[in-house]
Amino acid sequence: GIITVTPFNDCGEGTAQTLDVIVTDIHSILSEQIKVYPNPAESILNISIQTTGFNAIEISDIFGRTVYRKEIEPSNSNTIINVNVKEFVKGLYFVKCSGYELSYINKFMKD
Repeated sequence: GIITVTPFNDCGEGTAQTLDVIVTDIHSILSEQIKVYPNPAESILNISIQTTGFNAIEISDIFGRTVYRKEIEPSNSNTIINVNVKEFVKGLYFVKCSGYELSYINKFMKD
């Protein structure tokens, strides 16, 4: 949207500037950089991370039990993790990619 910003301080008011701003949320940005596929998965789940800052991947079942965890290199901006989910019970799972300052959670179905 369009916003107008007018700076001011103790010395007075500055010149108004009109800006065209696009507002988005971090989840939308990360969903483009972190892919979980195929979904549903039968034997191999791929987790592709195309950004830096994440140091761990964790998969949990719907009861919150961790069924998979892997540490990753946070400085690598092109990471693909292949997880063998063949022995996972069918159902809904959550994939959490975490870092020092943020985390991202996605879900997948095990067929």
